[in-house]
Amino acid sequence: MIAKPERLSDLHAPQLDLGPDDVGYDYFQDFSNISASMLKCFAGSRRRYDGEFVTCDIEQKKTSRAMDVGSVVHEICLEGRAMNDVVIRYPAEVYSKSGAIVSARAAKFREDNSDYEYFLKDKDIDRVCAIVAALKDCEVHKWITHPKAIREQTLYWTDEDTGLGCRAKPDFMIEMDDCVRYFDLKVTINFTPEDFSNYLGGNRKGSMRGYLQACHYESGLMQKYEKPASLIYVCVNPEAPHQVCVNQISPTSMDMCRSAYRGFMRDLSECYRTGDWSETFEGQINTSVLDQWQVC
Repeated sequence: MIAKPERLSDLHAPQLDLGPDDVGYDYFQDFSNISASMLKCFAGSRRRYDGEFVTCDIEQKKTSRAMDVGSVVHEICLEGRAMNDVVIRYPAEVYSKSGAIVSARAAKFREDNSDYEYFLKDKDIDRVCAIVAALKDCEVHKWITHPKAIREQTLYWTDEDTGLGCRAKPDFMIEMDDCVRYFDLKVTINFTPEDFSNYLGGNRKGSMRGYLQACHYESGLMQKYEKPASLIYVCVNPEAPHQVCVNQISPTSMDMCRSAYRGFMRDLSECYRTGDWSETFEGQINTSVLDQWQVC
């Protein structure tokens, strides 16, 4: 057990004036409670984390078109919203003669239709419809529509080891007699077990340290429900034929993941305590090692 830091609300700048129970509270702008995304950012770059979530000097990365497609799929499958309520298609007048979107025209269209959250091309709307249909046609759909399924419930807890406030919002979860199963819907080209391992890991280019999400959610759910929790990834290929693959981290791998997660949480707590957000490679001469296949 390490010494608990001061409350994050005393350390963050600028302050978040609204709490979870207040009108106008924005879950995604609550930097006073650590989310899995925030922790993944910290694991990748302490300086970036400081800029995005402490001093707020660095603008957060914007979502890509591919992420918009995944977000719309979430809205439809998990929240039961109709396509026309959340997305609007770009009209013909925003396209050039070559078929490319003209940025100025698209910006004006978004401004004029600001009630909508997502703006997609025709082909992306068709893609969303195909992905939703693929999910409804597979056995996974029975989990999404399970009568005990709780969708996107926000969890808040205090990490017992570090004292850090934490938050999470599982896509959906089902409480059973002996455990809690929580599910994460991923629209990704890395949907197969082999490729998804790259997403879960953190030492390869393109890896996202997805295992931190599994551990973070597990920590919050076990504290809330006082029973084991396990994460199941429902992965769907955004490209035709939109295969669906259900993945889970092996028990042995989860043991390693929990150890790494605990290390990052302690390092994050220490950074808040000291105010030192320097990277681990700063202030020293580092050694770069080449593999044989790189020397050619």
